[in-house]
Amino acid sequence: MRKDIIDKLAQEFNLQPHIVEKIVKSQFKYVSKIMREKKLEAVRLHYLGVFAIKPSRLKYLIDNKCIEDTSL
Repeated sequence: MRKDIIDKLAQEFNLQPHIVEKIVKSQFKYVSKIMREKKLEAVRLHYLGVFAIKPSRLKYLIDNKCIEDTSL
């Protein structure tokens, strides 16, 4: 199914399928990069939503020493 979507987009925008696939995956690589930096900032993906940590989850992670408190 994913290959069909990539092929359809490639045809619509007159691009090679491997280029379209890189474009589609790049936004998720960006989200992954931000999460690995542990800055805990929200990331908005256009038409998809906002990826952010919930305050209660953050408190749980800090209290259980899973991550450091970066607010100091």
